[in-house]
Amino acid sequence: MKHSIYQRLACCAMALLAPLAAFAADGAIDVSGTIVNTTCTINVDGSGANAATVNLPAVSAGSLRQSGDVAGPMPFTIQTMCLQPLSLTASSIYWEPNGALIDMTTGNLLNLAPGGAANVQIQLLASGTPLALNRGPGQQNHPVATGLTPGHYYLISWPYAARYYATGQATPGAVSGYATFTVVYS
Repeated sequence: MKHSIYQRLACCAMALLAPLAAFAADGAIDVSGTIVNTTCTINVDGSGANAATVNLPAVSAGSLRQSGDVAGPMPFTIQTMCLQPLSLTASSIYWEPNGALIDMTTGNLLNLAPGGAANVQIQLLASGTPLALNRGPGQQNHPVATGLTPGHYYLISWPYAARYYATGQATPGAVSGYATFTVVYS
């Protein structure tokens, strides 16, 4: 039996549209946002760059004997400098909760040093309070720079520290972690 080209196209069209009927919508979201034109620079710990290495001091494995023990805090600062007037009223830093870099249970940085110390993570603190890097925006225990006056220049400094955090009896070895962050303007 011969079919015309129109019959074949109609069959193909019906075959393509049939699965769409199975995907009835149960809800919807409306997504909106703002892109800002910033000329802000980020300076980590006076490095003149948006990235730096924080070197923790060497500590004895004996100082990290049980889960929850901490040692070797090392302060560092992240600064945002905006060289042109902006319409900001607040700004904050959001640490990306990457499960390959962060223990999603403790919220600390994983020890990524190959063959490194066991039972040790790196905990980040903001103004002495441990950050919950496993949480979303606004839930990481991070301070927000508020009260900014729109139309002004900004130099915002956030004091941080990194320290060792034991998840059990630590063993000697290297410790290395990595985290990424985003400066959020509002």
